[in-house]
Amino acid sequence: MSKNIICLIAKYFLVGIVLICGIVNSASLVDSHEIGLNQENNDYRYSFNLRSSIAKSRHSEDAEIVNYFASKGLKMKRRIIGGAYVASEKYGFVAMLQVKLGNGLFMCGGSLISNRFVLTAAHCVSPLKQTAPASNVTVGLGNNQMIKLSQTRALRIHVHPDWTPSIVKNDIALIEINPVSFSQELFPIPLSNASPTQAKTVYAVGWGRTSTTEIAISSMLKQATLITGNINLCTSLNPNAQRNPQALICTINNITRMDTCVGDSGGPLVGNAYATQPGTNKPSKNVLTLYGITSFGTNGYGQGDSRCSSDGSIGFYTNIAFHRNWIRSIAGN
Repeated sequence: MSKNIICLIAKYFLVGIVLICGIVNSASLVDSHEIGLNQENNDYRYSFNLRSSIAKSRHSEDAEIVNYFASKGLKMKRRIIGGAYVASEKYGFVAMLQVKLGNGLFMCGGSLISNRFVLTAAHCVSPLKQTAPASNVTVGLGNNQMIKLSQTRALRIHVHPDWTPSIVKNDIALIEINPVSFSQELFPIPLSNASPTQAKTVYAVGWGRTSTTEIAISSMLKQATLITGNINLCTSLNPNAQRNPQALICTINNITRMDTCVGDSGGPLVGNAYATQPGTNKPSKNVLTLYGITSFGTNGYGQGDSRCSSDGSIGFYTNIAFHRNWIRSIAGN
């Protein structure tokens, strides 16, 4: 039973250089991706815990790190594998969240949808129905580099009332912030009114982990080009009768060899559509539109896997169109 040293070095916009090292029992580096007792194998696309405290491994969603730190709450949210670096001017709506939960400090993505609201995944702020206090949530906005993000504190956290962690149902939340001023590098993204069609090209965005074999993350914002799949086929590989397939969008990685991976939970899945650009009243074609929120993933056999971009791996995203009424009830139009 050998032991491996795992060290994580990351630049982060609030805490600077963070080094997380630990002794990992190799027997625990398995593909079982549980997040807690009595839960199914969900590959939540979490970020690393920024705390350096180390604990004995149990299970989690990334076999290299998350399995190891699960007992301490160190969850790894999915991040971009493959992908290309992008400019702030293109993705000025992308947010980075720092969430303090218990002894853990987590990182997630989000999307600015107005001057007062950021949309993210419920599991980022309320992983076990225990919502983080707003004072424990910091939002970074306005730059494609982690260390240059402007920080603001959350005022209120709005989690979907039917959020069910055990089956990853209604994985959506809104973070209310003080009003921000828009600029060339900071602007909201319009929400989709319809689900993307099958085989549509979409893009997942995040400061993601850049390799399935290395732990290092990217300090620059990246995008992965993905292809939407048949949701009925996707859910047949990750079945749950209590989960509405129409509430999800899936992407199947067997064409682009890209994927979200450790660190991208809560971040945007976007695509070009006919929509009204925020700040205008004129709909137009090919407007970058928010289709989904990065939620969880599987490998080709319907179980969590550390090989984010392996053939047949499936990414699941909360469907914005399905949840438009709830979003409007909190954030307005």
